[in-house]
Amino acid sequence: MTTGSASPEFVLEVIRDNHRHQCAFDPEADPSAELSFETSVAEWRDACDLVRTEKLGAALNEMWGIEVPAPAWREVLEPPEQRTLRDVCDLVAAHATR
Repeated sequence: MTTGSASPEFVLEVIRDNHRHQCAFDPEADPSAELSFETSVAEWRDACDLVRTEKLGAALNEMWGIEVPAPAWREVLEPPEQRTLRDVCDLVAAHATR
């Protein structure tokens, strides 16, 4: 695996891959959802049957091996109808490596 900075595009691809895998075993996940930078956090949560902000931020920290504080997660996850995957991917990319 290549190491280095994680770009927002790389982060989005990982999110898309996770969604595809989740659809194979989670009946609440929406296989018809097409995730993009313009997808709202609310749509992403619905498509992937995700937990709410506090738990989601903690899960993303664990998944990516990063330590983004809860207030920073709230800024990119809330309000979910106005925030997008671009916001999430940019934050993760600023802290993560691949």
